Amino acid sequence: MIETSISVIGILFIIINALLIPKNKTKNILNKRATIYIIYLVFSICCFIPIFDGVSAINLIYSYFDKTSYLFTLIICVACIKIIAKHANISKQDSILQYIFNKINSIQFSITHAIILLLFTLIFYGGVLGFIYFDIYHLNVIYQGIFTILLLLLFYMINNGIGILGLISIILFCLFGNYNESILESLICPYIFIYCTLFILFYLIKYLNKDKEQH
Repeated sequence: MIETSISVIGILFIIINALLIPKNKTKNILNKRATIYIIYLVFSICCFIPIFDGVSAINLIYSYFDKTSYLFTLIICVACIKIIAKHANISKQDSILQYIFNKINSIQFSITHAIILLLFTLIFYGGVLGFIYFDIYHLNVIYQGIFTILLLLLFYMINNGIGILGLISIILFCLFGNYNESILESLICPYIFIYCTLFILFYLIKYLNKDKEQH
């Protein structure tokens, strides 16, 4: 439930910033930004207020899709920190803070990550639901560990930052996870399936538009 709450308010932060903060800086950008963050705070609080029969928006989302994976939560947190770092005025004296932001900016979720996660999630949940005969969820723990290591290696080779996030996700699962679940659920979930689908869709739209402009 905590992971879902963090992810939802993080997504809300990303959407509000994308829709309301202008790309071109203006003289009143600070005032506009303050207004936007107040709007964000109000919407975030509303997510936890019971809206029908004692159920809040967070509870409703959780009831449909369960909790988010640790990897998805970390990806959302990184995206939010990048937005904050982009708008923050860091002086040259804040070398440690600048170093941390630079490291976080180096974490890049790519189209390759999205394709790998989308395909693996389809196989994982397809087996659980009986659509395919290969059921990873009910495999031996050793085989699940092999698949987990394979995913982490692929993530790391594409972008070491995402690989490190994957490793942190595994550690969080070992510390706080439900041992009745598969360790792979620390990396994949229905939310990351939706995220990867949208990521690939927007990538294709952007690529097609770019191709049209060149012609």
